Amino acid sequence: MFEKIKGILWRLFGRKTIVPDIEIAAQDQFGRDYEQAQDINFTAVFANKLASLIVTESLVTADGKNPRAEFIDGCISDVWDQAKKITARALGTGGVVLIPYAAGGKIFTDIVPQDRFYINDVCGRNIRAASVLADVIVRDGKRYARYTDYMLENGVYIIRNRAECEGKRIPLEFIQEWKQMQEEIRIANVDKMLFAHLKCPVDNRRAHDFYGVPITYGCGKIIADIRECMEQIRDEFAQKQVRVFADEALFGNSEAIEGTLFKRFMVGGSLENGPFLEVFDPAIRESSYYTRLTHLFELLEKAVGVSRGILTEQVTQGATATEIKRASYDTFALVENMRKNWEKAAQELAYAYNVLAEFYGITPPGDFTIRWDWSYALIESSTESWQELVTGVQLGIIRKEELRQFIRPNESIAEAKKAIREINKQDMEATAQNPASTKTGKTQEAESEKNTAGITEVTAMGGLK
Repeated sequence: MFEKIKGILWRLFGRKTIVPDIEIAAQDQFGRDYEQAQDINFTAVFANKLASLIVTESLVTADGKNPRAEFIDGCISDVWDQAKKITARALGTGGVVLIPYAAGGKIFTDIVPQDRFYINDVCGRNIRAASVLADVIVRDGKRYARYTDYMLENGVYIIRNRAECEGKRIPLEFIQEWKQMQEEIRIANVDKMLFAHLKCPVDNRRAHDFYGVPITYGCGKIIADIRECMEQIRDEFAQKQVRVFADEALFGNSEAIEGTLFKRFMVGGSLENGPFLEVFDPAIRESSYYTRLTHLFELLEKAVGVSRGILTEQVTQGATATEIKRASYDTFALVENMRKNWEKAAQELAYAYNVLAEFYGITPPGDFTIRWDWSYALIESSTESWQELVTGVQLGIIRKEELRQFIRPNESIAEAKKAIREINKQDMEATAQNPASTKTGKTQEAESEKNTAGITEVTAMGGLK
């Protein structure tokens, strides 16, 4: 298949991918393996679990009080709504490519699997030219494919659309869905490619870094051993069938015994020579099988680079909060690496949205800042984090608006300041309207502090415990 793709890219764009054939074939295999749903898919299990830990209760926003910032924030929010799916796909196949495009005066984002993304030129770690299998339509028994080529040349970003059927180029107008597309678009004053390549952080074990690899890359032997062990357990339970052997004299010529637990047998020709019934109920060797299976699960978790808790149970009984954090640290380290890749991808997407918004005149220019609010529930308690922030405010090293953002993560610093000013204003107005209640409240507070001090003093003297 990849040999055919290479020929198509050459005929449509005069492009020759720089990625080795074996790696292109590997990307195709990674995609098929991840999409396999007929059996237990351990790559999908790890990818989905880790994706939940990476994006749940987390948020990305574009901050700025202008139409351009609001526009970019809306585009990024649309992508972040699918963050769980995108992250799982990137971890399961090695990576995905997020490609913005304009249609009907709006900007949308395509989620392109890595096995449909072909790198044609790089400068260091930066891609300078790439082609994508953008769309496939099957009609009247024929397969029509649309390819898009992206190239950055002397500050000009060039987008070219081509269509083919059975290896031959066809006009875009031939397909109704593509007839409105331009064959070529040129955008000036562009510094980098207008797409984001979100890759899995696992080492691909190659000298170059064109593509990412799945989260379970290099774990094929362990997964094969796990499948073998699970087959052995299944066979053990299937073959372990209880049987009750009964003397033929108990049933005679009756056929009622068929399809039941009972089997006929003869007891030496006479009933008194032996028992009427004999039960065959062999023991199952479940203990040894499940011990081996658990060991293989632990080995796979270590090979992937995560802590216990993905395939095995995390041991928390009797453990302190610090011990639980340390027990989850390997998983947290992998989560943090993927989050860094997300931050880089989000910056690249924001740049692409900004360029396209300017090129198509969607909004006036304006400054913006990409902000992240990552959840750290995996390794820390929200109560502890809140108390740390409160202490920081008391010490004067944290502002109140930063404290407010902890419980209102969607608010900007300016919005938090405004809310705090309004709260203080309301408190002052309430105090002015009812000074007596305020005085009473202060008196009660002073008495409470006095009583507390008295209890502390008695405790120090040994009077109270």
